[in-house]
Amino acid sequence: ASDVYKRQQLRALTVIATAGSARTGLLAAEFGVSASSASRLADRLVLAGLVRRETALTDRREVLLRLTPDGRALLDRYDDLRLT
Repeated sequence: ASDVYKRQQLRALTVIATAGSARTGLLAAEFGVSASSASRLADRLVLAGLVRRETALTDRREVLLRLTPDGRALLDRYDDLRLT
């Protein structure tokens, strides 16, 4: 994977981790891209096993993105490398 993709992936994981959970609309706003582009990014993160989609408890039409344990571990490793 390219460095640009890796940075984008880490940034998306950071956005989701900071929020606790996120809709694709939040990713779209953070990246300044369309909702469909943010959805494709989310699809790639889900396929990589770094993020999972969950139905919101308050509104079953709303889908939230949450980090998986693998996503959290990747973000933690990145943070550890940044701090060394």
